[in-house]
Amino acid sequence: MNIVSVLSNKFYRIGVLSLTVFLTLGIFYITLGMKPRLDPAPDIKPITPEKYNKWGQYADILNVGLYITNFGVGDFAQGLFVIDSFVWIQFNPLVFSLDTVSQFSIDKGKILSKEFIEAIKVGEELIVRYRVRFEVKSNMNFKYFPLDSHRIYTTLKYDNLAPSEVIVKTTFSRTWFGHNAVSPNWLYGEPTADFGYLESHLDDRDQNNVALTSAAIIYFDFERATLRESLVVFGPYLIMLFIVLSSLLMGLPAFQMLIVTILGILGMILQRIIIGHISPLTSYFMLSDCVLFLVLSCALLVMIIEILSAVHQRQETGTEWLNVARSSALTLASLLFLVGWFYLLYIW
Repeated sequence: MNIVSVLSNKFYRIGVLSLTVFLTLGIFYITLGMKPRLDPAPDIKPITPEKYNKWGQYADILNVGLYITNFGVGDFAQGLFVIDSFVWIQFNPLVFSLDTVSQFSIDKGKILSKEFIEAIKVGEELIVRYRVRFEVKSNMNFKYFPLDSHRIYTTLKYDNLAPSEVIVKTTFSRTWFGHNAVSPNWLYGEPTADFGYLESHLDDRDQNNVALTSAAIIYFDFERATLRESLVVFGPYLIMLFIVLSSLLMGLPAFQMLIVTILGILGMILQRIIIGHISPLTSYFMLSDCVLFLVLSCALLVMIIEILSAVHQRQETGTEWLNVARSSALTLASLLFLVGWFYLLYIW
């Protein structure tokens, strides 16, 4: 059996298409949850042993805790979040006044409301509690939309306190979510905390002219709880591509095949317009955009071969050459798609 007889066999095309569908779904399933979080972290400097030895004998400690009661989304695409929380601060009242410890702020955000609740004396220290509602902007990277997961950062700082004077400390045990604090559309990991300081260079020409601000950072890992967005975005693209590829199995004239392919391409473009309202607006290409370019490339490859077949059909008789051309188109388009699909979901 030579290559021409194999390519002209209809069962060859059925096998190629079936294998393409199977590998497409398999690659998608295997790569779920493998995309890394790309959200940039705030530039908070750690207090190294050298700096701690330099400041530690002079700096006083403020222990900060955060309990989130509601994690609301103001504008997810812009990284805006409105958070309801309880903030408590443990300190030595002989060193700090209530007015001083209450003057905390949110880096890249603003406090919408702050209500003093109570002050409790514990040994020689005082614990004060506040009910705080604040808005925070976290830089979000949507490169892997709709398979993206995110890390959202909140930085609590004291603009009037330098780390050489005060070290604001927080730990994992002092930060957590309340029940039903986060939307059920997202899965989240336990909050994690760290502390350090922020640097503000006041003069680019003088590297020593730097303002240091004591700060504590709290971050949360989120990933999508369902495959809804993935199915809404990728599903129609894949369905239309497989319709275009499966049309190569039909015994249609080349002109009718060309119509099916063009309708498939128009459907892909229409799908991109439809999902625009759930897609973040970015200046870079997202995974959803790259998948669109991939399926369009495969459909255009089929269309080009169909155009050549339509021209050649006027000069030839018989169907063997046409079956060979369509089998070749199916093989090339399937191979192109699978390589691109694997690269985008597994390597990119």
